[in-house]
Amino acid sequence: MARDLAIACKCGQVSGVLRGITPARGTLCRCYCTDCRAFSRHVGAADSHDAHGGIEIFQTLPGRLEFLTGQEQLRALQITSGGLLRFYAGCCGTQFGNMLPGGKLRFVGLPLPAFPEPDARDVMGPVLSVNCAKEAPGGNAPERSFGYKTAVNRALLRQLASIVFLAPRGFPYFENGQPIADPHVLTEAERAAAYVEDAQ
Repeated sequence: MARDLAIACKCGQVSGVLRGITPARGTLCRCYCTDCRAFSRHVGAADSHDAHGGIEIFQTLPGRLEFLTGQEQLRALQITSGGLLRFYAGCCGTQFGNMLPGGKLRFVGLPLPAFPEPDARDVMGPVLSVNCAKEAPGGNAPERSFGYKTAVNRALLRQLASIVFLAPRGFPYFENGQPIADPHVLTEAERAAAYVEDAQ
């Protein structure tokens, strides 16, 4: 049975709901890439990652997401120009979505720390994709990468469903084709600081 899942930032200023979620309507992934950790460090959310440097992310259609309060707190950044567009709460650093810039592909990856309900992960189903395991700190990920093609294919199928009106088409991170917050591209100094622990 489909279920609506609450989302919220740590301090409570930003809240919303992800509607109609089942395991078939998204893909639960775990990512060990240095970019995800750099983003988390930059926004003060390094504790979002597990002991091996991984973070779980639920990929789904952005049209299933509705922000209810605090949307004005959302900030956007890119680690490099043209890189993934990453949204977070400026009030407390909670991460609220990774997506391709431009918004043409209806895709968002929502890190699990944005879901306050303790059983939200159970609604999403099992992890179907592990990414960049070799990039775990010290190469010490407890698992190998798998399922990349599965995640891509499922994202494309969701995109197709939204195109033919079988799934929600909205994109709350964009308005008139532009991000709702002007993306900040990290400076060279900011990137160096964000990656410093992985460079050691």
